[in-house]
This record gives sequence, structure tokens and C-alpha cells, in this order.
Amino acid sequence: KQVQNFMKPSPIWLRLQRQGDWIFAYYSADGNNFQYIHAVYVAMQDCVEFGLASFTYINNNMVDAVFSNVSISGSNGSFADNGGLPDEVPMSTAISSNRCVVWPNPASEAFNIKLEEPLKTNAIVYLYNMQGQIIAQREMQPGTLQMEWPAAALKSGNYYLAIQQNGKHIQTLPIVITH
Repeated sequence: KQVQNFMKPSPIWLRLQRQGDWIFAYYSADGNNFQYIHAVYVAMQDCVEFGLASFTYINNNMVDAVFSNVSISGSNGSFADNGGLPDEVPMSTAISSNRCVVWPNPASEAFNIKLEEPLKTNAIVYLYNMQGQIIAQREMQPGTLQMEWPAAALKSGNYYLAIQQNGKHIQTLPIVITH
């Protein structure tokens, strides 16, 4: 096991390629043009286990991450035995059953937040920039199932929504604003 940490401005795509006992890392903002980050030597057997993790540098905050478009290629047939990997692997530290989605994403004029079930108590939705600063906040009333959030006044860029209920974290969702 070896851990490496590299700070890049909002990388969206990550590619890890194994060549023998070497792991090569690349990142991309568009999923097509990758730039080399780093290579590391790790003595490994032919068959290895892998994992993806997420964390935040913002004190006293939780983090949600969705790893999508995950693919593994190679000659190991065991991936086919379990049906392959799902298209989306949610990794959540949410403490509530109120799961939500945001769409359209990217958004330009407005985006919507929709919950799986109506709220039983008030919730507050915070909009953060990528530096962890609160840009705006809105309250969701009990019984709310969906909320529209105007986005025309926001600058183009990456943001995230943090939803809290009764002072506890429910979920964090990424949102991209484009104009």
C-alpha cells in the first residue's frame, strides 16, 4: 500500500494505469486530454485489490463522492464473474435516508434539487465554491420534495451543495454552472 496526495485545481477525471509494478497517474478536465501527474513503484502480485477514497480538508464537514465511469481492463476474468462494475458507485457518509439528486448538471439558468421523500423537518442547503466558502444558502420547509435554485447570477465554475437537517449533514452534491 502506498498513498500519494497531489493537489490539482478541480480535476474531474483520473486515470491510473498499471504497468508491471508501476502505477502511472494522469488527470484531465475533459476526459479526453490527460496530463501525467506521477508514477510510483509498488511491488505487487499479478492479482491486486484496489479502492477509491474521498475526504475533505474542511474541518468538521463530511464528504460524499460519486465515482462514475469506473472501468477496469485487463486479462483477469473475475470481473465478468460478478457482472462487472456498476456505472456509478456511490460512496456516502450521509446520515439520513433523505437522498437527493440535482439536475440539470451542468446548469446555466437554474437547477433543481429533488429528494427521495418529503422532508419531515426543515433543512438548510448551502452552496459552496471549490475553496469551501459559502456562496449562498436556502431553507427547505417540511413537506418539501423539490426545490429550484436560480443559477443565472452565479459565475461559471464548479460548486457543491451541502444539505443539513437538524444540524446534521445529509448529503453533498456537486453542481457545475456554465454560461
